[in-house]
Amino acid sequence: MKIIDLKTNTEIPYIPEKTSIAVGNFDGVHKGHRALFECVKNDSKTLGTKSAVWSFDGFSPKSRGRCITLPSERRELVGKCGIDYLILYDFDDVCTLSPEEFVNDVLIKTCRAESAVCGFNFRFGKGAVGDSETLKALMEQNGKSAFVMPPFEVDGVTVSSSLIRELIKDGKPEQIEKYLGRPFSVFLPVVHGRHLGRTIDSPTINQNFPPEHIVPKYGVYACNVIIDGERYGGVSNVGVRPSVCEDGVCVNCETHIFNYSGDLYDREIRVEFLHFIRAERKFPTIDELKKAITADKITAKGLLGL
Repeated sequence: MKIIDLKTNTEIPYIPEKTSIAVGNFDGVHKGHRALFECVKNDSKTLGTKSAVWSFDGFSPKSRGRCITLPSERRELVGKCGIDYLILYDFDDVCTLSPEEFVNDVLIKTCRAESAVCGFNFRFGKGAVGDSETLKALMEQNGKSAFVMPPFEVDGVTVSSSLIRELIKDGKPEQIEKYLGRPFSVFLPVVHGRHLGRTIDSPTINQNFPPEHIVPKYGVYACNVIIDGERYGGVSNVGVRPSVCEDGVCVNCETHIFNYSGDLYDREIRVEFLHFIRAERKFPTIDELKKAITADKITAKGLLGL
């Protein structure tokens, strides 16, 4: 997949081939998004064009605390879907465009779109005044085609990024995988914590959530940790670490990895959330905290089949 990032290019690059293009934010790259990409790939075969995805690079003002996947991870996930081009725009460069300007100047002139595909709930243009039917009408006015994908359902439930965000915040990882198509995970650098885990025989890695990243329900999870392509079981605590932080603002993911010893500082590590064990609580003493951690480890190993 070739990435054309207009956020980092001062000149609009020339796209050498005509495209069939999927348009949207595609946060999470969930099952519905991937079904839409398959429509684009089929369309490109019919029309003799290249398959493309148009999306944002970076964050919009509404991104804070909402992103299921950060931009770098979204790029990787789209690339795995067999798309020819990923075309990225800065939100500020398109948020003031009218629907007509977006279709004429962005999709047709810059992206060379012969056809466009969007979801049934797609909105665009300044003030989000355009919808999926607007896109279809404007493409057809220019002699192009467009397809509006109907709701994609799993077991009678419409798959959407909003639904997945609700499940993440409710601490329901088993349900998330059904709609996302993979476990919900974080892929973040390992930072230094207070090293308390080492003193209570439970060394951990710490990963801080960026402001834009959605934070799962505070609590303890059975998880998988992927290191150099290998999966290790683990147990993660997500939240403010109330038994450790005096000011109560250390929101992070703290993970004990079973059967692993090594220095992971400054490396980006993926932690997959598989089962919710319990809500976060504050323990009055270190001894009670140690007992709870031991119980959490036993529960996590049982859930993971270790």
